[in-house]
Amino acid sequence: MKPILKFFKPKNQFKMIWEVRIKDKRSYLVGASHIFSRSFKDFFKTIISSVQTVIFEGPLDEQSLQKVVNIGSQNTSSNLYEIISPDTLKLLTQQFVKFSSCKINPVIKEHAERQIKEYYISEIERILKNYRHWMAFFSIWYLFLELLDWKNSIDLEIFNIAKENEKDIFHLETIEEQIEAMEGIPVERILRFFEKANFWEIYAKTYEKLYLEGQWNKLITHTTEFPSRCESIVDKRDPILFERMIPYVEKGDSLIVVGIIHTEGIIKRLLKEGWSVNFFLKNPSKSV
Repeated sequence: MKPILKFFKPKNQFKMIWEVRIKDKRSYLVGASHIFSRSFKDFFKTIISSVQTVIFEGPLDEQSLQKVVNIGSQNTSSNLYEIISPDTLKLLTQQFVKFSSCKINPVIKEHAERQIKEYYISEIERILKNYRHWMAFFSIWYLFLELLDWKNSIDLEIFNIAKENEKDIFHLETIEEQIEAMEGIPVERILRFFEKANFWEIYAKTYEKLYLEGQWNKLITHTTEFPSRCESIVDKRDPILFERMIPYVEKGDSLIVVGIIHTEGIIKRLLKEGWSVNFFLKNPSKSV
């Protein structure tokens, strides 16, 4: 471990990573944020150079990601626009206008705000009318995070580095399985999250702080009300992800990348099966 650790300066430390070991077999488990405010390229370049295999939840190639977009855009009975309240629509628009206006030159702010408001009224309506409920949610949520300058993806960053270094790349699910899971996200959870749009900035900043500090247990608790913390995304998939990753950790020399919300269920199962699971870097959270 020391030969790797010595390369990491504090600002480059990525803390949501665990060493998974049994006897002489060692792998790493990453709890990824699908969109985040910071890049950790230097960290992952070093880690990936020390393994042979990199495994993701699902395929991340352009063709597969485009398939998600295509299906998510095929709205049938999954339209949120017909059921979202006028007050919630107004609140969403207000939040987007508020954070967009912060980036505008004060000289033209008054005139620009009217145009921004018209744009977001139209854009939010278009998304809610034409996208399936889960695609509409993620589109609006990611659009908001972009206003906070969250423009990085831990998954894609690792994927691109692994490709550049010609590592063996595998995934635990098909894109069809992942889409089916997203279809099961309850509409009610999405609507409740939209209704709390005035707290989104606080939610995102708290998430960012906990993630950067490696406060794993607190982060898991913090995300309880997030729409994708539901049965079809977490409870049904955790056992599948765990079962399918076992051959890789048994072989060792692997880096497994899953969404941070899956790490709780996966780590519990690893510990139950006798694996040693420890934070890779010094971490303020208590040991798992």
